[in-house]
Amino acid sequence: MAVRSGDVLVVSLSGSLDNIGIILQELNREVASTGFLLLIQKNYLNEFLFLLFRSEIMKKQLEQKTAGAIMEAVPKSVFGDLLVPIILKQKQEDIA
Repeated sequence: MAVRSGDVLVVSLSGSLDNIGIILQELNREVASTGFLLLIQKNYLNEFLFLLFRSEIMKKQLEQKTAGAIMEAVPKSVFGDLLVPIILKQKQEDIA
């Protein structure tokens, strides 16, 4: 999948869910493995999403959603089921 500068990526494989990154400018328009989940959300700052998905509460939710027999992974379809706090933009900027 193509990624853009500022995109937030989360590894989808169980056991590696704390591996999260923000795409740097020099990697703009590069191709990333489908073993990552791409977080794009217009209501949240990318830096805030990065910190949020590093939290234990989000990692636990992702762990609960893993599926698969040989290599468990988080399906992309479960992102609509995650409980994500609603945080005002100003507060997100303060946190980020």
